[in-house]
Amino acid sequence: LLQIWLLFALARWVTAIRQLAQETTARSVETKAGTETAWEILCLSGQAGEFRHWSQGDCSSVGAALKGKQCHQLTVRCDVDQRVDTISISWKVTGTTKQLSIPKAVKAVTAEEYYHRFFVVSEGCPQGRAEEDCDLPWAAFDKPRDAASRMDVTRRFLVYDNRNAGAPRIHMETNKYSAVFHKTSFKPLGTGVPVPKSAIFAGSTGTDCAPSVQCAAPPKSVEPVLAKELDVTSSFIVESPSDPGHFVLMSNRNTGSVQSTYVVEFDLDPKKA
Repeated sequence: LLQIWLLFALARWVTAIRQLAQETTARSVETKAGTETAWEILCLSGQAGEFRHWSQGDCSSVGAALKGKQCHQLTVRCDVDQRVDTISISWKVTGTTKQLSIPKAVKAVTAEEYYHRFFVVSEGCPQGRAEEDCDLPWAAFDKPRDAASRMDVTRRFLVYDNRNAGAPRIHMETNKYSAVFHKTSFKPLGTGVPVPKSAIFAGSTGTDCAPSVQCAAPPKSVEPVLAKELDVTSSFIVESPSDPGHFVLMSNRNTGSVQSTYVVEFDLDPKKA
């Protein structure tokens, strides 16, 4: 009986040690995935100081021309010079080349084991800085607007997918969004007291609006999204901006269009890698 008990205790001890090792490894992988820099992921996993050439494996210039499509090529340069603080990226699309870059020290915006997504560049963000990402603009409904305005935003991300050992891939993701914030309309309601100190919400109509549910808004995501059309109108009771003492129903309308994420996938070019 003693031998059986000892064997049982030993088995439980081995199982506990194995489980602890697995949990420790998982935590280590998760922590490492979120702390590695673009230089460590994009450069040290390849040939630091050299160009790495990427192409669409299933695309040829002749075949693409016959189908009315375009072939994409990507060149990533990892410069070991410490005075250079960015990784240069050349994205060529049949006669047109985009020159992009990623800071060497930047961390991935999403990270899993062997799968990292980096922000690359933005166009049209409200802050006006291409090297910074932004939330998609969606104008406040409780403020009057003297005129309509339009926003067009493009955000690009690079994904390094090394889950298949020996066959890394790069995905270039492009997210496009446009919105129109329409001029405010007012409807007279009358006079009286008390005069509201701030706008009083009076209801919304439009995309995804429902009782006890927020109406639709543009997605706050760095990951790929699906296409969606947005059209929301919200109304508020306020004191008339032009006629003090009189109440009006102020209505603001936002319309927007989210495009599905456009993804281009690259393999290491066997001719140039």
